[in-house]
Amino acid sequence: MTLMNIDQIITKVLAGSASAEELASLNVWKQESQDNLAKLREMSDLHDAADALDGYQTFDTDAAWATVSPQIDTPQPSSSRWWWLAAVLVLAAGIYYVTTQKAVPTGPTIHLATDDVLRVPLADGSVVHLDRGGQLEVPTDWDDSRSVSLSGRAYFDVAKQPAGKSFDIQLDQGVVTVVGTAFAVDATVGNVEVGVEEGHVVYSLDNRKVDLRADDRVQLINGTLAKTSGLGSQYFSWMKNSLVFKDMLIAEALPKLSHHVNKQIAIAAGVDISNCRISGQYITTDVDEILKEWSLLLDLTYKQEGDTYLITSLACR
Repeated sequence: MTLMNIDQIITKVLAGSASAEELASLNVWKQESQDNLAKLREMSDLHDAADALDGYQTFDTDAAWATVSPQIDTPQPSSSRWWWLAAVLVLAAGIYYVTTQKAVPTGPTIHLATDDVLRVPLADGSVVHLDRGGQLEVPTDWDDSRSVSLSGRAYFDVAKQPAGKSFDIQLDQGVVTVVGTAFAVDATVGNVEVGVEEGHVVYSLDNRKVDLRADDRVQLINGTLAKTSGLGSQYFSWMKNSLVFKDMLIAEALPKLSHHVNKQIAIAAGVDISNCRISGQYITTDVDEILKEWSLLLDLTYKQEGDTYLITSLACR
């Protein structure tokens, strides 16, 4: 994908006019390298800064009148005063026009989490905690559709919905439907995971449906659905930037570490990790700091190759 094309797609996403195909292309592109993610962060920050200027488009008519009225006490004001009053009124009309034009919805609101977990309140009282690298799309017809689109990981604290209404989360693969609950969804390219803290949700994919209640989890891995129970006390710890391993296999811990630090971590060919386990709790997101601690625990060595941290040797104790 050319740089020009991705710039155009990012611009359309931030403006809320991107197609489903363009959103999918962006999701693939931003996971290719840290440079891509940094570029996306920069454009998102510029977009947020532009939105912040909306405050300058408001106009206090009472204050304006208080300023103007002393100038028109006499029945026959000078021509210069009338010109000044006319200029103020023209300015007010212009600002009113810009403000009302700005208020017209042009597309869905796109939320991008870059450096930290992003808290996104919704109009019905629900709150979404969007993990780093995630993207949440909220349509302009939220009150009618009660549907959002998610790429990446997020925790949903969903308010009780009105009678006859449900709350839907559209994923690249499937839909999560819920009425008043708290749960996490991880929708990365090719995989989906839903873990329920409380309440009841349904994960639907094609003609398959999985009912999930408190402490249940469903995973979609390479097209296969697997439902399990028992999330563990630290399942939602990522919302506090905390990563916890308790006698966990390295093969299972590495993807979680990669997600936590938002870096690619790989194992060099020939390195056997089949029987290695790790325990520990990490608040930091500094991958070097964590891997240096692992070096002491596991006789681990690693090197950085571009955007990837490659584990070159490891000896379990």
